[in-house]
Amino acid sequence: MPWTLKATIVTAVAFGAFTASFDPAYGQTMPDPAQNQPDRAVGNQNSDATPADIDLEGTLELLTFTGPTTGRQMPYALYLPKGYHETDRRFPVMYFLHGAGTARRAELQDGYGLFQAVFYDRAIASGTIPPMIIAMPVTQGVSLWADAKDGSTLAATQFIEEFVPYMDQTYRTVAERNGRIVEGFSMGGNGAVLFGAKHPELFSAVISIDGAVHEWVTLGDYQRADIAAETFGGDEAYFQRYSPDHLMVENAELIREHGLDFIFVVGQLKSYNERLREVMESEQISLRYTDTTFRHEMGKLRRHDRDAIFSLVNKYFATAGE
Repeated sequence: MPWTLKATIVTAVAFGAFTASFDPAYGQTMPDPAQNQPDRAVGNQNSDATPADIDLEGTLELLTFTGPTTGRQMPYALYLPKGYHETDRRFPVMYFLHGAGTARRAELQDGYGLFQAVFYDRAIASGTIPPMIIAMPVTQGVSLWADAKDGSTLAATQFIEEFVPYMDQTYRTVAERNGRIVEGFSMGGNGAVLFGAKHPELFSAVISIDGAVHEWVTLGDYQRADIAAETFGGDEAYFQRYSPDHLMVENAELIREHGLDFIFVVGQLKSYNERLREVMESEQISLRYTDTTFRHEMGKLRRHDRDAIFSLVNKYFATAGE
């Protein structure tokens, strides 16, 4: 049963932060490579969700589906806009990809899932953006939203081949590219960019919030040999299948042809995003790039550029399905 959320936030739990309950093996420990210092990332997302008692106009559910091909389960949080069950209209979908970590129910309910829902729910309620569905699938560990070479994680296959079709089959979605935007924070920003660049026929726009848009060499720079080994089997050629830099070059013509829109809002992970920005500029791929001095904080970064984000949502979702 859908439940209307009224939650009391004691401690905001966010991907990208260490907390007492966060497994440091999967934490987003990404110091600025230019400053060789300890992790500066924090999960101060409750600025998106004050006061502490929050009422959503829409509903938020915690669900699980099993992929028909992989046979694997994928938990997800689902926001449905107010009135979804009282109409037969179709709604566009914002797909949100989380950062590195093992998602727990509390994080979907009172952490990043809540803050994602609140950010857009308030804009919908005020008439700033049109009603939409928000789908927040969960993958495990530090996959960068790629398929592991050994098959231990199939994040990309589950998302593209199973979860997106499942959403279109199960809910009243606008099942076309103008009815889909993919957004992500940190590792999820990497996933959003790679899925947009790899499948510009599926999505109209990409929003990356301080995306951990890795290149092969940066896995070493950030001492993430675990990602290189566990996800990509130490194989650089395999990694390139999921590299945003490589995909921007390989699919540049298709990306331009489809007119895929990109927004990058950048904080702590500046050097990664500057590098990818240069690649995109060289391929004449348009990008709104907002540089800030903020740390690795999704709430603050996204609010900083919310007018541009809402404008992008309106560009596609205001007329989606017409």
